[in-house]
Amino acid sequence: LPLPKRVLASTALLAEERRKAQEKKEERKQAGDSRPPPQLLSMPPHQRQREEQSRMEAERSKAEENQQTKEAERNCIQDELNRLQKVIQEREAEERRRAEEEEKQKRKEEAKEAEEKRRRVDED
Repeated sequence: LPLPKRVLASTALLAEERRKAQEKKEERKQAGDSRPPPQLLSMPPHQRQREEQSRMEAERSKAEENQQTKEAERNCIQDELNRLQKVIQEREAEERRRAEEEEKQKRKEEAKEAEEKRRRVDED
């Protein structure tokens, strides 16, 4: 079943936010700025450590959520692919049955015509 549009839209928004955050992170790295954000510098060391752990946990959680989202999308695509393959197989089977039925009908009519010809020849 396809994902609801709301889910797809929110997934797209999350992906966009993550991409922007990653770009900012990359910009800071390239600028050689490996310092923690200014708000962390003004905190006492123990609080800074807690904040850093919390941030890392949030990143880990986001990565896990991203992975689950990708997996859900992959499963959704696979389900749709399976459904379409089944539809194709059913249509091909129906087409074969129809062709066989037509061939059977054609042979029946040819046999009938041949029988009529024999009768006419016998009558003459």
